[in-house]
Amino acid sequence: MIYAKVASVPAATLPVPILVLGYTAYMMQLYFDFSGYSDMAIGIGEFFGITLPENFEYPYLACSVGEYWRRWHISLSSWFRDYVYIPLGGSRCRLRRTCLNLLIVFALTGLWHGAAWQYVVFGLLHGIILCMERLGLRRALEQLPRLFRHLYTVVLLWLTLVIFGAPGLSEGLAVLKGIFTWQSGAKGYTLAAFADTKLLLILAASFLLCGPVQALCPKLKAALYAKKAPSPAGMAGLLVLLFLGLMRVTAGTYSAFIYFQF
Repeated sequence: MIYAKVASVPAATLPVPILVLGYTAYMMQLYFDFSGYSDMAIGIGEFFGITLPENFEYPYLACSVGEYWRRWHISLSSWFRDYVYIPLGGSRCRLRRTCLNLLIVFALTGLWHGAAWQYVVFGLLHGIILCMERLGLRRALEQLPRLFRHLYTVVLLWLTLVIFGAPGLSEGLAVLKGIFTWQSGAKGYTLAAFADTKLLLILAASFLLCGPVQALCPKLKAALYAKKAPSPAGMAGLLVLLFLGLMRVTAGTYSAFIYFQF
């Protein structure tokens, strides 16, 4: 995997394009790994007559960080909302207290992922961003075209996921420092050493399949949620995707579910 190779090398020695590639791949891996496991659970539940709620609603299409958290890991977000945020007072308090509630909730959200400073910092950063959106940033964003709001969300999310996905807080900060200072890195590191053509094509496909294709083809999204048998052409397409996926899995090495690696 691209991310695993990049994360295994000290960030201070890598050029910026490779750092960006590695943590962009991590962003995609995190979504497809976790969303895929959630979809498998939903599908298996249907076999036994148990209908489980959707856990991901194309979060990378969000146009604000607040919207992102309404789309990402919905079961966890709902639990923290119902059992922590609302008991603290939720949004019914003064604005200052509401911001404090958000910081508490997201600090705990960070700790939920692991007892390490990088997760606490990740949670606090998202809490701060949500406070800023409450304090007026969201109203300012609403005046911008959707494309700019989406870019704002994706860029901020990517930057915070660098902290989240790095081997440690110091390494995550080293990645960000290297990117913002546009470090050239040590000699000898080339893109080909971290990603071949096949992996780059898979990464490019992941950009399209994490939401843009579904947004551009609403009938496809409706069909995915309709729980009806697809057409013969659709069934053939799904079988081809299943076959290609199985080939990829059996050809590669085992990689544990990314949340098990925390």
